[in-house]
Amino acid sequence: MQPIKRFKSWINRWWGGNGAYVGAQSSRARSNVPDFSTEGERILSPESRYQLSKKSNWLHGSSGLFRASTNKPSRYSVGTGITPSAATEDLEWNELADKWFKWSATTETWDVTRQRNFWSTQVAIAQHMLRDGECFVVLINDGRRQRYQLVESAKVRYNPSGSIISDPDIVDGIKYDEYGAPLKYYFKEPGNTSREVDSENVLHIYDSERAGLGRGLPWVYHGVNQGIDIVDLLGLEKRASKVHAAFAATMKTRSGAFGDSSFGKKDKIDPNFEKIFGDNTIHLEPDEEVNLLRGDRPNADLIKLLDYLGRDAVVGAGLSPEFIWDMSEMGGANTRYILADVEILLKAIRKILIEKFCIHFRKLVLAGAIERGELPMCKDPNFDNATWQTPPSVTVDQGRDGKLKIELVRNGMMSLDQYWSELGHDPRKMRKQCIREIAEDLDKCRKLGVPYELYRPPNMRLDPIQAQEERDAEGAPRGKTLDPAEEESAESDGDDVDN
Repeated sequence: MQPIKRFKSWINRWWGGNGAYVGAQSSRARSNVPDFSTEGERILSPESRYQLSKKSNWLHGSSGLFRASTNKPSRYSVGTGITPSAATEDLEWNELADKWFKWSATTETWDVTRQRNFWSTQVAIAQHMLRDGECFVVLINDGRRQRYQLVESAKVRYNPSGSIISDPDIVDGIKYDEYGAPLKYYFKEPGNTSREVDSENVLHIYDSERAGLGRGLPWVYHGVNQGIDIVDLLGLEKRASKVHAAFAATMKTRSGAFGDSSFGKKDKIDPNFEKIFGDNTIHLEPDEEVNLLRGDRPNADLIKLLDYLGRDAVVGAGLSPEFIWDMSEMGGANTRYILADVEILLKAIRKILIEKFCIHFRKLVLAGAIERGELPMCKDPNFDNATWQTPPSVTVDQGRDGKLKIELVRNGMMSLDQYWSELGHDPRKMRKQCIREIAEDLDKCRKLGVPYELYRPPNMRLDPIQAQEERDAEGAPRGKTLDPAEEESAESDGDDVDN
């Protein structure tokens, strides 16, 4: 036994050993887990992150399953855009700020590359975060307005001098203080140089799985090898299927001779056979035999293996495989459960986007607009207060869910703000729009001399309790209430009457 292993064995025996936990024991029947640091600061080396990011990007361009695992969640989580609604005490300023922000966000003036507006940038950040594990947004002030620049993860991995080790505080392109907080980011420039940017001007958007993890990981990092296996197996199976398809039949002779054969020769075909069986009839010699080949590719076992590999690769990212690939075999209850499970992931993505990008950049551009005079000074010092409207939840029962929400609003168990918010609309704008429509309809009916009740009749009250309460409020006499037994007796008496 080597001295180091002997020392470890002595320490384990002195400490009590690991026999009490079966999972801590090693066995020759299982693969040996390599030694690595379990500390959050050290568990992700720059080379490991680079390899995982490289494989994830390769699968994004080679596998429809992995491409959908990135595109579908990012687009469903953002939709047409996560929009803010100012929520300060200055109501007049709120309306002006919302109009200014919506107009500016729709244009491409904030992106230094002039490629995306604010809404499409949200989708791009989500895609980078899912595929690469992270995204960097550099905040820039060009003297006229505030802008941003999206930087990919691969751009932040070089030290200032380009050497492997130049500063012990710089790890994978980020310089940290003594507590592990980032101080500076180093972005790769053309050549072997880098650009240093203070952390105050950089938004590092990623989901830190554990404390001390300074860089993000692709959300499907655990399944990249499974994805490569899927691509390899499919390539081999398709090649074998083509070989089977190319050889449709074999000719067998008793003598085993190789060379000329009468198989398929026109001069060997009887014209009478052509009239009866068609032009594909052949005549064989007495010692010849034709065997038709039947391809069994792809087989059922391979399909099951590919299905397992795909599920294992996707489910680790928090996604349901059925949502990404195929939901045709799911029933109604199972489909609703899958969509509810997916909604949890979509909310997590929205939360990261809002907290790490949207709030910070909105506060920056509003402050710049006030400073330049494009917006008046807000009377509320917390001018950046806002609520963020997200897309509606994914559902397959729009009628069922919509009816339930309407009933909740009628019974006072859901506010109108909640109702409009769950439908993906700004509650304040929708309430104002509804009131404006009623006012316009009333004015139009008044001018044309049409009673408003004929144009838009009041809703029918079908609830007996609510109807009785309305009659009580109007002073109408209350009718006699029968208990269930008397009511059943009355109905039976009515049935016995002869007409």
